[in-house]
Amino acid sequence: MWHFISEHISEQTHIDFVVQNYHRVAGGDTHDCFIVKDDTHRYFVKTSTVLPLIAFTQEAEGLAAIRETQTLECPNVICVGEITKNEFPVRYLVLQHIKFQTGTDAAWSAFGEKLADMHQSTTPSQHFGWGQSNYLGATLQTNAPRASWAHFFAEQRIGTILERLARKDIRIINPDQLVERVLIFLSDHKPQPALVHGDLWSGNIGFNKQGPVIFDPAIHIGDAETDIAMTELFGRFKDNFYNAYYNKLPLKPGYEARKQIYQLYHLLNHALLFGGDYVSSSQSIIQQFLHQY
Repeated sequence: MWHFISEHISEQTHIDFVVQNYHRVAGGDTHDCFIVKDDTHRYFVKTSTVLPLIAFTQEAEGLAAIRETQTLECPNVICVGEITKNEFPVRYLVLQHIKFQTGTDAAWSAFGEKLADMHQSTTPSQHFGWGQSNYLGATLQTNAPRASWAHFFAEQRIGTILERLARKDIRIINPDQLVERVLIFLSDHKPQPALVHGDLWSGNIGFNKQGPVIFDPAIHIGDAETDIAMTELFGRFKDNFYNAYYNKLPLKPGYEARKQIYQLYHLLNHALLFGGDYVSSSQSIIQQFLHQY
């Protein structure tokens, strides 16, 4: 496997490269991660027998879209491909290797400022969605463009994830009922279309000596608040981040209420992927939402 990946890296970089050493590092639930190197170069490689090749292709396109904004740093994409190992297909994504370090207070502030810049890099005429579906972990996200944020989020986020749960016989609530309530709830909220990371938790950010770096996007045009809500779901980021972000892009009234439903999408996705307590947590939030709104 490493022989073929070495050849692909060499073709794309125009530098002779042969994997002389590799070691596994912490990664996601859908893929394995490695650092590979020779005497002078090293790369970060993700491999998967679970995800289709298009998941890595779309991840590469998402990273390129973030880089084009000239705001936040993200890894350069070297190559994407598929090989056969022991008669099974293995898909791979090779990225620039980045040496991470602990983020300083100044780096967290820079992260907040640059994320606000990325969220303001789109034009008001853009529709919500993306050019194609992409993946949030192992879950396919539908991204058909919509002019209305309320319709996009209610139908293509809450509605589709509830339908996927129902197909796995996890019936939390009638999808039509919750979609209708979310649609009404968001109908008066008219956010500026923003390029969002889509899965912005602490495991998908880091810092190098130049500053903040983001990776593993589930990119689309959405409400910037969805990224902020995700940063608060599994433990908040440092206060410096929020202070710097809000200084450039203040939150609109009603965010605390919207945060609940934005975070619900990710909890429902975890319920789909992992079941267990995520199912009961989702049910509790839905009942609270229906009672309040």
